[in-house]
Amino acid sequence: MNRSAGPGRTTETIVGVIILAGLAAIAVAVLVRWFHYEPPPFLAAPPTRQPVEAESQFADILPAGLSAMTSAETFDPDSLSDKIDGKAELYLAAGVAAMRSQRFLRTDAPQEWAELFVYDMGDARRAFAVYSSQLRQGAEKINLARFAYRSGGAVFFAHGRYYVEIIPSSSSVALAEAIMALGRNFVAGTRIAGGEIPELAMFPTENLQADSISLQVADAFAFERLDNVFTAAYRFGDEEVAAFISARRSEGEADRLADAYHKFMLANGARDVAAMADIPGSMLMEMLGSYELVFSRGRFLAGVHESPSRALAEKLAVMLHRRLAEAGG
Repeated sequence: MNRSAGPGRTTETIVGVIILAGLAAIAVAVLVRWFHYEPPPFLAAPPTRQPVEAESQFADILPAGLSAMTSAETFDPDSLSDKIDGKAELYLAAGVAAMRSQRFLRTDAPQEWAELFVYDMGDARRAFAVYSSQLRQGAEKINLARFAYRSGGAVFFAHGRYYVEIIPSSSSVALAEAIMALGRNFVAGTRIAGGEIPELAMFPTENLQADSISLQVADAFAFERLDNVFTAAYRFGDEEVAAFISARRSEGEADRLADAYHKFMLANGARDVAAMADIPGSMLMEMLGSYELVFSRGRFLAGVHESPSRALAEKLAVMLHRRLAEAGG
């Protein structure tokens, strides 16, 4: 499937490089906003701090010492921005189906309260996509769910199809304990089905950066046909590089998508480099000093993204190809 970029760079190729550079700048800006979004550590004061006589959608999971402070609210994709204006795009892009929220206060200290946000993302992959896009490197992992961390006093976790945030109003130790209890009760009291994400076990573990696996649900690497792509960061000495995996519906689809991504890269200024024999059908490209490698293995599209060297791209690709073979990919 290798194709030659031809001798020399034509005017069209140079224009393509400029266009891709612009797309990359836009993508970086979006990713900076997504990956560096810092939720306010504490919520602003609401109009009242007294318990309310309102039916709670979360009554069954309230721990002792917390009471409903406001009535529960439910938002659909069309109304989500009414609640979280400026941040809704993150959840909408990942396919959120609905969001429920409610505020709770400490019964014996009503000046201390927290708000629970439960996003129904439709399936575990989409919930993980939001969780992984929010996760900060070095965040405090907590024993609440498989995917859970704490930052600035707030608690974030994914549980099956749900992505959950619990944001406190203050740094009170007692309030922190209460919201942890609320999170544990949510996990214990919420049934989930089909919560497994097989791709997480398909990345090689050697040199893998902890907690670096994330999921891009659409437009991965600025290519609109490339969706549902898991990426993981690897470090070799002082160099870091990303591997990627995407499960497709069939071997044919995986092969066609690999070819389409190859063409996309060539159209935007990349040039072919001699293919490596270790992975049949692999396509290795160089662009602006970095290397991109893509291949298909069974129904999986996989490869290496923005490697600083050819040798490193080939090394990680072989590791990834071998791991997919071991996993039955």
